[in-house]
Amino acid sequence: MDIPCVHTLHLSPGPAVDQAVEQLGLKFRSHASTDAFLAATDVSLAGCVVTDLQMPGRIGYGIQRRLLDLESPLAVMFVTGSPSVSKTVLAVRSGAVNVLETPFTAQQLAVEIREALRISEKRREHILAVKDARSRLATLTPREQETLPGVLRGRTNDAVATDLSVSTRTVERRRRSILERLGVDCFTEVVRLLDAAAQPVFPFLEGKSASETSGLQNSDEESRGAPLSSRQHLRKEPFAIASRKTGSAMSNAPVRIESQGASLGQTPGRLL
Repeated sequence: MDIPCVHTLHLSPGPAVDQAVEQLGLKFRSHASTDAFLAATDVSLAGCVVTDLQMPGRIGYGIQRRLLDLESPLAVMFVTGSPSVSKTVLAVRSGAVNVLETPFTAQQLAVEIREALRISEKRREHILAVKDARSRLATLTPREQETLPGVLRGRTNDAVATDLSVSTRTVERRRRSILERLGVDCFTEVVRLLDAAAQPVFPFLEGKSASETSGLQNSDEESRGAPLSSRQHLRKEPFAIASRKTGSAMSNAPVRIESQGASLGQTPGRLL
């Protein structure tokens, strides 16, 4: 099992950080820049990043933005000697787990790091579940995709065969193939996969307005040029469900897996 690592970025470690990390028995790494951090770190693992909110000439939201772009579960905690309500609100709404005012004790930091690691572990579990569901559903063939909606609506094999102008035996074969390809035993589990795949990668950003997240895009000169992905993550809800014949969204039950603007397994659509 990987031991969570505490990373400091643009921040002098200092005795408080050293003591807090030692107290928790964690790995510790210090990085001089965002690029150095990203080059040396597996950002798919759980962990905690402690960085200065206010760095010379810029505000330190850049690392938060880069981690959102990379769909990383790493939890970011900012420290600052001059906190303000607006900066704190933007940082937390954009995904930071906390903004800690200096000076602080090793004990205070240890408490915050422990909570950040707990959040990071939960984020990683969620991200892995979403990506696993999406990758499995992306393996379905176009014929299996067109067969699945009728099955999920509870229609008989004969009825689905009539809808698709194929034989009943073809529908039976496709049903078996869908379950085998997705690695599940029943279509109830397929519905669970669809539900998981429709979740945003970062639920904590769900419902945030553009103004609440745009501050990240414009506040850090170091990361300028790479588009903020947080809004795109909110739309990575795959597998729109629509009627094959009418193309209209169905009520109460899923009917067809459909990717908006691309075939399944490429750019996901979202659950209608």
